[in-house]
Amino acid sequence: MSIKAREDLQHHWRWQYDILVYPKDSQTYQALGDGWVAPQTPLASYGGISFEDLETIRSIPGVEVAAPISILGYFRYDFVPVSYEDAKKGEIYEVKYQMKAFDGLKKVLLKNYLGYDQYESMEGVKDSREILSNIKTIMKDYIIFQNIFVPPSMEFRSDNELLLVAVDPESEDKLYNLSQAVVEGDDLRFADLKIDKGIGEPVLPILVLKDQGLDVEESMEVSLVSVPSSINLWDMGSNAIDYLKESSKKIVSSYKLNAYSPEWRYKLAHIELKNDKVEVKSYIMGAFGSRDLVRYSPLHFKFLGYEEGGIPLLYVEGHPREKNPFFGNADETQVYRETLEKDEKIVFAVDVIGVYDARKIKPNYASSWKEGDPVDIYTPHHSMIIADGEGNPVKPRPQIPLPMKDSYYTGGPEAITVLTKDVAKLFYKDNPPISAVRVVVKGVEERSPISQKKIEQVAKEIMDKTGHKVEIMLGASPTKVHVKLGGAQKDDIGMVEEGWIKEGVSWAIEEKVSNANKWLFTYLLVVVFFLLYTVITHSLINRSMEFAQLRTIGWSRKRIIYGLSSEVISLTIFSLIPVLFFKASYGSFTWKDIAFIGTLNGAIIATGYFSGSYRSLLLSPRMGLSGEGTSDGRRLISVRGFFTFIFHQMMRRPLRFGLLVLSVLLSTLMVILFVSTQYSLSEFLYLSFLGEVVDLHLLPYQKALLGLGVGLTIAVVVVLLWLNLWERQEEFGLLWAIGWPRGRLTLYTLIEAGTIGSLGGILGSLSALIILKLFSTLWLPPWVVVVAVLLPMALMMAVTAIVMHFIRLASGIKRGGK
Repeated sequence: MSIKAREDLQHHWRWQYDILVYPKDSQTYQALGDGWVAPQTPLASYGGISFEDLETIRSIPGVEVAAPISILGYFRYDFVPVSYEDAKKGEIYEVKYQMKAFDGLKKVLLKNYLGYDQYESMEGVKDSREILSNIKTIMKDYIIFQNIFVPPSMEFRSDNELLLVAVDPESEDKLYNLSQAVVEGDDLRFADLKIDKGIGEPVLPILVLKDQGLDVEESMEVSLVSVPSSINLWDMGSNAIDYLKESSKKIVSSYKLNAYSPEWRYKLAHIELKNDKVEVKSYIMGAFGSRDLVRYSPLHFKFLGYEEGGIPLLYVEGHPREKNPFFGNADETQVYRETLEKDEKIVFAVDVIGVYDARKIKPNYASSWKEGDPVDIYTPHHSMIIADGEGNPVKPRPQIPLPMKDSYYTGGPEAITVLTKDVAKLFYKDNPPISAVRVVVKGVEERSPISQKKIEQVAKEIMDKTGHKVEIMLGASPTKVHVKLGGAQKDDIGMVEEGWIKEGVSWAIEEKVSNANKWLFTYLLVVVFFLLYTVITHSLINRSMEFAQLRTIGWSRKRIIYGLSSEVISLTIFSLIPVLFFKASYGSFTWKDIAFIGTLNGAIIATGYFSGSYRSLLLSPRMGLSGEGTSDGRRLISVRGFFTFIFHQMMRRPLRFGLLVLSVLLSTLMVILFVSTQYSLSEFLYLSFLGEVVDLHLLPYQKALLGLGVGLTIAVVVVLLWLNLWERQEEFGLLWAIGWPRGRLTLYTLIEAGTIGSLGGILGSLSALIILKLFSTLWLPPWVVVVAVLLPMALMMAVTAIVMHFIRLASGIKRGGK
């Protein structure tokens, strides 16, 4: 995606909402200060905004949509029991279980279980107290040997925590097309809002997320252990574990499943393993038993500084997860969110009424949004892995969420319910329940100062009336931020790249485009001045004999100046013919523009005429055609050798030498500034799941202006070099006559040209580096500086070599003889 023109900015400037309101006591950690909005900021606070505040916001003139959202917490969905149903009474079975999850860089071993079960049938058991009295357990190194009265089994999907949020379906549907994203069942607009069903616990109607993108594999392997009937393991104590580990075994059943896939994430089923088949016994999706709510703290970020290219670098606080000894040898993962203590237990049940697909959700207002871009809270905040735990760069790839919600990357909300006062009372008691309000302002479809003022007025009124924090999302855009994580090993995730929302980015883009236009115009103006000044001045100097002849027949200097003034006026009028043609054909210019262009052209032409005619009139008639650089015998330094001779030759015409250096300097400066801007800004804005960027490229007309300026600079250099060398034919002829070979003369002139080119390139590069260092955080690739120094030098030497090839040394001697 590229934002290429101011006209595009007019239509691609609006964020998904205009104002974000979040609580004054928000738990959001502003690591980058004001103007930056971290991913999923609307879900960063557990309440804080009341229903009264919401109604106040909605009553403010100019508010079109005020969509509240409340994070309620996390609850654990049902697990999937997996059991070996062909177990025989009295037999001992080894049960192995593993849970692995791919985090985007490696497969993380989350659980690794080993245990031994002696199956005791429930046959003949009349009282459950018999079971309790007969349970026996031996443990060593957290490996359990136990007798069981149910078949050997494990719980798959036991860490299936869902993020539960509440929204107002009507206002949410105005902001996003949530109802159209429902791919199965009903949407929340048709939900039964009465949560008291008379079954003991409140029942919440919820939409569940179809696919969070979890890549998890759970596996179970059951083996029959051969133990002679003469051996009583229960008398062996902890040595029984060692004996069982060393005993021969036969695998009787094995099974693998991603129970977090879209097909299985919310499926209520019991998986029965048998020797020759697997049976899945599903039961109806609907309301089910009590669930306890868990809440985690938000992330804690620390600002570390800026990386090359001006990308902010943050560090997120975390610590290694405590290992569960019953799942030994599991990989160490990081915990970034702590469990928050609750005043009392919140118990509820849920009724899954539908499934929504986050990929189908689109904003209704964001003009800058494109397919695949993040959609506020509904899509994960797209962390891209860019370095491992040792700091080694890796090919950017998406970070994939882990099932545990205390990890860094948790993804979007898996369960959405309706925000009503009954729901708020259940989860927040008498506390304000709303986490954030997303506001759309009426009548700001067009990008203009009036739209900006409207949004600012509404934002100020919200702050004044509610006292809550307000972020104006006007012209906001995802901007690259790098976050260091706690991974320290080579295969751990060490750094991710995220798109944090930066306010006013599109306004900053427009400002940069406007500034670019101003600098390009100024640069072009200066180069045109150099070219016209050089051509006009030189032509008038060559007319010194003409002025001398006019003086001899009685013309005064004043009369000659009047004639030259008429030439200036004629040339100025002639220069306006193309402008008048464009006005007549396309209406591109106003009469005010034409007057400005005419005044500017007249000033440039008059400056050249004044400089050239003044000097020509001084030279006429007594000084004849001695020329611009005639030496008066004074030298800055004495000619003592090779380099002092070259320096003397350059300083014989200081004006021409200065114009050459200044032309190269300005062109080098402008090219470096624009190359660095393009190179750095292409990595400045961040968008989409694949790390796509918004490139702020030069507009076509800007490229034309820059190219025209560089082309005119080349023309100025060629003209000045040609004049400089052509007027020295007499000098070259004399040196050739006293024995200097053409190659030596060419070498001297090449060194002169190379010195001028390299001097201009070095000064231009240094100027660009100083400007970038003082006034921006843009990063300049070293190759740009090297090319900027070598290219002007090579260009000037090439032009010099070509001109020297056409100079006739013999004609220089003849001219000297005359």
